[in-house]
Amino acid sequence: MDIMEILKQSSTDLLPDELEMLVTELDTGEYAADYISACKTLIQEIRNRSHKEPEPASRTKTTPGSAKRSPDSSSSRPASISAVTLPSIPPEKIVSSDLQRMRTERDYKNTFKKYVKTSSIINEAFIVSQFSLFKEWELSAMLSCIMFSEDYLENYFGILDHKMIAQYQLFSESFYMRHFADLDAETVLSKGVNPWRDKAQRSNHLDMFLRIKGVKL
Repeated sequence: MDIMEILKQSSTDLLPDELEMLVTELDTGEYAADYISACKTLIQEIRNRSHKEPEPASRTKTTPGSAKRSPDSSSSRPASISAVTLPSIPPEKIVSSDLQRMRTERDYKNTFKKYVKTSSIINEAFIVSQFSLFKEWELSAMLSCIMFSEDYLENYFGILDHKMIAQYQLFSESFYMRHFADLDAETVLSKGVNPWRDKAQRSNHLDMFLRIKGVKL
């Protein structure tokens, strides 16, 4: 999208909200640094000019019937930028921008968890497709916010926090026995969320496995 062209051709028609949307597009889009600087300078000039110029008397003082639109008034101004011109911002760019902002905040870790819990974008499929967006701590922290599939836990077991998996994730008895050495038995069986942590819902196979391992919980 040629933002400079929009600014030059529609400088007198752009609303404050539309200018703000153009700034957002410059911040999140893939534009050269000098192009961004030139566009933002022009945007500031337009803002300054709009603050200095008073509204025409014909717009502030109306008489009965003066508010009626002329037949061709709908074509005298370009369609809303927000409705027609601006493309939608890709979800990964939205999340990337939000992550960069949160990582600079003092309460970053709590803010991040709240963000994940309320996000309409972040789910297992998004995380897998945009895995490189997240830091290792963030990937583990999300274990307490999102219930992942066993395939995900298996695929990324080596880099995820094993204590977080043990306490917050649902997984099968066979998964637990496979990763017994890495998943603390007391956490899994006393603090975890798996229904089979209750002995009455545990299979004989797992019961025997735990006895062999010396687990008495």
